[in-house]
Amino acid sequence: MNRNTRTEPPERDIDRRERLQMLAQRLDYRPVEERIQDFDEACLGFTPETARAEASRCIQCPSPQACVLACPLHNDIPAAMWEISEGNFSKAAAIYRETSNFPELCGRLCPDEFLCAGSCGVGKFYPDIRFGRLEAFVADYQRGAEGFPILKVPPPTGRRVAVSGSGPAGLTVAEELAKLGHEITVFEMQCRPGGTLVYTIPRFRLPVEIVEAKVAQLERLGVEFVLETRVGQDVAVDDLFRHGYHAVFLGTGAGLEIVAELPGADLEGAYLATEFLMRTNLDKAYIPPHMQSPVQVGERVAVFGGGHAAVDCVRTAVRMGAREVTCFFRGSETDMLCRLEDRLAAQEEHVRFVALTEPAVLIGDKTGHVVQVLCQRMRLGGRDPRNQLIPVEGSLYTVDTDLVVLAPERGPDPLIAEATPGMKVDPEGWVIRDKETGQTTRSGVFAAGDNTGKSHLAVLAIEEGRKVAAGIHRYLSTLE
Repeated sequence: MNRNTRTEPPERDIDRRERLQMLAQRLDYRPVEERIQDFDEACLGFTPETARAEASRCIQCPSPQACVLACPLHNDIPAAMWEISEGNFSKAAAIYRETSNFPELCGRLCPDEFLCAGSCGVGKFYPDIRFGRLEAFVADYQRGAEGFPILKVPPPTGRRVAVSGSGPAGLTVAEELAKLGHEITVFEMQCRPGGTLVYTIPRFRLPVEIVEAKVAQLERLGVEFVLETRVGQDVAVDDLFRHGYHAVFLGTGAGLEIVAELPGADLEGAYLATEFLMRTNLDKAYIPPHMQSPVQVGERVAVFGGGHAAVDCVRTAVRMGAREVTCFFRGSETDMLCRLEDRLAAQEEHVRFVALTEPAVLIGDKTGHVVQVLCQRMRLGGRDPRNQLIPVEGSLYTVDTDLVVLAPERGPDPLIAEATPGMKVDPEGWVIRDKETGQTTRSGVFAAGDNTGKSHLAVLAIEEGRKVAAGIHRYLSTLE
């Protein structure tokens, strides 16, 4: 179902004016002093009663419904809200699964205030309806009652596809193609499947058990996972074709954290966000041996960055026992690229946010361990202040710290392009591919997700994965 095929929703006997007057339901979190003691999921979500009440605030707009159009997957949100309001939670979950491969994920991670909820007419005058958390609630309810849906294994087509990366794009492509009868092998460079869903998103936002259950669902469908194997390094794309694969999908994500030359970045106690999150959020079964030594955060932690990773790092530092945690970021507060819900949760957990600041120098002690950061204050300037930040003259100041985490934007990993003859990248290094089919300039090689530089949200990676899976299927059907 998509925006081109959706039918007019049925007329329902509701009083829209009355629904607009209904109170928004509180989204329950575990008490602050309890949740910062562990890495269990912080948000409790809705109860069956509060879920029904919150979903009842939907006024069932006639088509075209803004929430559906704003959802990258075009989930039939009004239909789901109706079923939730009636207490039919499994039916609502089934509606989401018609268009989404992983509603448990989207419901937890999507910034719905910028997508479906942000487009809803109710939210223009009243509190937003918590579409995302309601999606997660019904998906969890169904999974708890029935497990992940059992997917029908179709007759084999004889076509083999190699999928590089087991993040949201890779898992989506694997599922969609396996449901069509193709033989799928997923190559993952880490010790466990899940990619970014496991290795960079903390457990208090997305419990790893949910990803493990999804992987098990795909294994029952016949998908094979090959771990600790990096396509482009351990096995070349050309080798995959020589081994009998008919197509290759690259869902390798944005591989590198781009850090400008920062004096002192090599000091002990200075980490990039990915390494910090891996070493603090996961047990040893998920982590390579050279990264298993414990991280000592100390009393004071300074995190630099304004995106999802930065907020995940400060909340992790709190759970590691740091008493003074500060997130510094270059832009203004409105420029932060993270969910408002996560930022508010961090503030509840006593994290301090400091805008218009960037690190200039990391300062170490005699042992080579970071002890201070020389910070530079910035100011907005130019006609478009979002694109131009100017250092404030004479505003350097020092911050005492025991640990520094740098959470910059991520950039393209040149390895995969270098190891794939015939596949072109743009001047910045992102993979060039057809927007609809995912076909790269190398025949039989497809790409989607963060390695194309076009999607930075899990829901967008899933959307692209579904389109690219269809493109790969069409490509396979043309082969002799």
